[in-house]
Amino acid sequence: MIQLATTPPDDQILFDDQSARTDFGFWNSVFRQRFLTRALETSTAPLPMKSVKDELKEMFNKEWEEVFEDGFESEFTNALRSIILEHGEPAVDALMAIVFYDRVNKELASEALELLGRTNDKPSYQRRLWLLESALFSNSARIRDAASLGLASIDNPHAIPYIRRAIEEERSDELREDLEQVLEQLQETQRCR
Repeated sequence: MIQLATTPPDDQILFDDQSARTDFGFWNSVFRQRFLTRALETSTAPLPMKSVKDELKEMFNKEWEEVFEDGFESEFTNALRSIILEHGEPAVDALMAIVFYDRVNKELASEALELLGRTNDKPSYQRRLWLLESALFSNSARIRDAASLGLASIDNPHAIPYIRRAIEEERSDELREDLEQVLEQLQETQRCR
């Protein structure tokens, strides 16, 4: 006797052994019904929450089909800003681990650092400042440049000693000149306070 595939998954299915062995359609219908029933049973269960670190890793691993241009917000920077505003300090901490990873996509890391300087989020302010100051000493010139731009946007004189040290250690003449401009800006801000 062959029973229809509308049987709930926990019920015993009675079948003719010969049909079961030779009829692929039989097994297909049984497994499909069980799969659909199981999917319906679990579809209302809450999905496990991704950690902020997982969200950021996913963002950095995604293939972004966009060209990053100065002065324009991108899909990447908008998504990153949303994560920072939603999660605050934990997002900046997770971003820190990604940005300082040697194999990070330098273009995305640079965009992230520049965004940190332009983001207005008081709870994560000190962590963002610390990350930008630390990134001045990265092995990557691109990361160091993005950190200086982020610090210029934040415009906090607290970064002056870090900028000075970065100028002393900088090997690139062009980047050293950029750092000197940021230093002048921060010193002017300090005089105005």
